[in-house]
Amino acid sequence: MKTIAILIHLIPTIFLVYPFMAVQPANVQVSGDPVIEKPLVVETVVTQPDQPTIDMSIGFRSIYIEAATKYGIPWQLLEAVHYIETGKDGDTHKESYAGAQGPMQFMPATWEHYQEDGDGDGVASMYDVHDAIYGAAKLLAAGGADRGQVREALFNYNHSWFYVDQQVLPIAYELGYKP
Repeated sequence: MKTIAILIHLIPTIFLVYPFMAVQPANVQVSGDPVIEKPLVVETVVTQPDQPTIDMSIGFRSIYIEAATKYGIPWQLLEAVHYIETGKDGDTHKESYAGAQGPMQFMPATWEHYQEDGDGDGVASMYDVHDAIYGAAKLLAAGGADRGQVREALFNYNHSWFYVDQQVLPIAYELGYKP
């Protein structure tokens, strides 16, 4: 599947736009006006599934894989959730308007139930990126992702079908997730 974006920068002139190309007719006069000779600039941007539009840098990938393996869920879900929640940021001071906190945006009461010491330092903190990713894996597994109920697990993480179907899953697919 290809997404084509064609941007045409043109000041008054007559032109025809066909899929994938732009054509400017030669020597066309309108109402006796002289032909306006302006340059036609066409920019084409093509993205394909093998050229993801999200940040594909490794970053926390090893942590996603370790946590996902421990809880039996696809690692791509963790990376997609992290991307949507904070742009895959490791900043420990992120807080949403609703009170969700840390890199994976846990509500404090939810963290109390799913907290996990992901880095083995003896402290489970929703502000630590390792711990937060492991806590998210635990939450997604408890929601059914470890049994193939991925949509339900993501809905349990954030109660919005838009979040599930229009935000997280498309990114997980770009990362190689296959249901």
